[in-house]
Amino acid sequence: MSFLRTLLAFSLLFQGQGGHSQSSQSLKQEVDKVLYLDSKVDFERSPGISIALFIGDSTYTFHYGRADRAAATAPTDTTLYELGEVTQLFTAVLIHRLAGQGLLELEGVVEKYLSVPDSSLAHLSVRQCLRHRSGLPRLPEGFGERIVDPDNPYGNYSTQTFLTQLTAPVLHSGEPATYRFSNLNYALLGALAAQRQGQTYDRLLRDQVLDPLGLSWTHLQEDSAFLRFYAAGYDKSGKQTARWQLEAFEPALGLRSNLLDLIRFCRLFL
Repeated sequence: MSFLRTLLAFSLLFQGQGGHSQSSQSLKQEVDKVLYLDSKVDFERSPGISIALFIGDSTYTFHYGRADRAAATAPTDTTLYELGEVTQLFTAVLIHRLAGQGLLELEGVVEKYLSVPDSSLAHLSVRQCLRHRSGLPRLPEGFGERIVDPDNPYGNYSTQTFLTQLTAPVLHSGEPATYRFSNLNYALLGALAAQRQGQTYDRLLRDQVLDPLGLSWTHLQEDSAFLRFYAAGYDKSGKQTARWQLEAFEPALGLRSNLLDLIRFCRLFL
């Protein structure tokens, strides 16, 4: 999966007043220093890197390495990366938009909007999931045992399978849980939103977030129209791998995007 071996970075560095007088070349020298000296980026592990810097109203982009080693192509502003857990920012925006429209309540319990077999989820609130305070584990219990294809570990994990096998710690109503990062939180939120609205998560995200914000490059399902823009992914041995199919975990891990859309997305919140 490319987000494992191709680093996507977008930074808010150099926002001081003095930054406005810096040239693109001097900024690149600063970025070079961070990459090569301070961070000592390993281009064997992260073959391609794309960076955006915001300075006032100006945006600068820099690219390093290769988007595809075999083709020896360099990344550009349009290179599409698998965002991995950055996807959760977009799912959070979706949930807040639905709440703003009165379609769900952040303090509402999960089972109010989603049919789940495990009664221990009854006390989990939407807000707890948003903040990773649900107490859910990072991955479902026994997840590794159910992997059919190691190169596509989520490929056979449908939303129905996910909801059927999901279990949660019993939390007393109103009792705050400590922070515990879990992809399950956002898989659950995506399923909740889709079931609540009677739409697929893909369609709902497109209608509520991506299209209204003008994020035309950002998408979930692999699209033939974008094939030439995808960065290649590599495993730990350096072997090129296929792009993962995320199924139930699309709301937590599944988006693909590029600097053009991520810059636009970030600017909306600055």
